[in-house]
Amino acid sequence: MKLESNAITAALESSTKYPLDVMSALRAHLGEEPASTTADETINNIPKAQVMDTYLSSKGNPNDRALIWESVDKIFWFSLDKMSENNEGNLLSSYNVEVMQHVRNALSGDSNNSTLDSQIMSMKKNDVMEKFLESYGSTITGADARRIINYIFGVNLDGISALERSRLTLYSKGDYELLTPTDIFIVSSNKGDVSLFVGVTEYFTQQTGLDSLPQGIATYLEELGFALNPETKKHEYHNSTAESVSDPFKGQVIFPVVNYIKDHYAKI
Repeated sequence: MKLESNAITAALESSTKYPLDVMSALRAHLGEEPASTTADETINNIPKAQVMDTYLSSKGNPNDRALIWESVDKIFWFSLDKMSENNEGNLLSSYNVEVMQHVRNALSGDSNNSTLDSQIMSMKKNDVMEKFLESYGSTITGADARRIINYIFGVNLDGISALERSRLTLYSKGDYELLTPTDIFIVSSNKGDVSLFVGVTEYFTQQTGLDSLPQGIATYLEELGFALNPETKKHEYHNSTAESVSDPFKGQVIFPVVNYIKDHYAKI
């Protein structure tokens, strides 16, 4: 696993956790001067979802895809533009009703015009979001933006926020969504999140001498339908429907893995 060339590296090497415009908004929100560093330690521990809310609120919660995407770049350290360009995101036959109705309305003025659905599903993710926002209204909160991002891209920013400091590497949609040098396990996926892969990091192997998952968590994953690939040393799950694995199933995978890290490897 290489840290080079990832946006997370730049964030780790920065003198502040977030770029200065984000830091200034957060400092002001906490009652500090924009240039003051007094509250920076507090800011470092604020959940990323809350940071995004505060930053977008400081801008007036505008209905502006570029600004929303910029907030994800600056706060979560990965690019939705890159994902869209690479045709990454939910691999589904249709988006949920809310997304479809707004995009249909933007395209034709009729939210029930299902004749447009094949066109919508062939659009780039950025374009889907643009059309959604065109119909949505003049402002959108950070929470609603994250919800729609998850519907369109299958990127659960609230979940990623909750997993910060979990020591789990998360690689999905062609980019690292979580990554630190001392992570223990890695959960990754292929294009569209149709298959999931769970393995150990180089750091874990260096610390323990093990190159595959410990039996305790391996057994749990096998009960969910994973199987060990003897060549990669990773446990693999392949969705039989050829669609994206659901968020609830990802939760069944990720949170027990995180708890296993806490219970067994907190000191390495």
